[in-house]
Amino acid sequence: MTLRRATDDDWEAVRDIRLEALQTEPGVFGSNYARESAFDEPRWREWCAGEGRAVFLLYDDDRVVGLTGVITDRDDPTTAVCVASYLQPAYRGRGLSRGFYQARIDWAREHGYRRLTVGHRESNVISMRANQAFGFQETHRAPYTWHDGTVESEVCYALAL
Repeated sequence: MTLRRATDDDWEAVRDIRLEALQTEPGVFGSNYARESAFDEPRWREWCAGEGRAVFLLYDDDRVVGLTGVITDRDDPTTAVCVASYLQPAYRGRGLSRGFYQARIDWAREHGYRRLTVGHRESNVISMRANQAFGFQETHRAPYTWHDGTVESEVCYALAL
C-alpha cells in the first residue's frame, strides 16, 4: 500500500474514487453524488490540489483504493479540517486510516496550522476510535441532517498542533 499526495494531474483518479465514495456511503459526507458528478475537469483539478488543501490517494499497487483530504477551515485560517476519507470496503479493518490521519496531521503542521479538526456521525464509532488514537479531543456535538436524510448528531473533535 502506498499513500501519496494527489496533484491536479490526478484529477480523474480522485474524481473516480470520490464519486465511488459518495455512492457507496451517501450518508457520511458533507456533499453528495448528484452535486459532485456535475463537476467539470477544472473544478476537479482545483479539488485535488487547490490552495489551502491536500488530497491523498491510497494505492494497492497501481489501483486507487482510498482517499482522504484536509482543507483550510473557511471560518478560521489557523485551523485545518479533515475531509473526504474513504476506503473501499475490502480494505477496511486493516488499520489503513492511521496513514490517512498521519498524512493530514503532517500536512497541517508543515503548513503552520494551529489546530486540526474532524467530525463524524455520532454512530460512527470506528471514526471516533481512529481520531482519538491520534489525540483528538471532542469539542461539541450538534444535530445534523445528513445527505441520506438521517438526522443524527455530528460529533466534532480537535487536535492542537
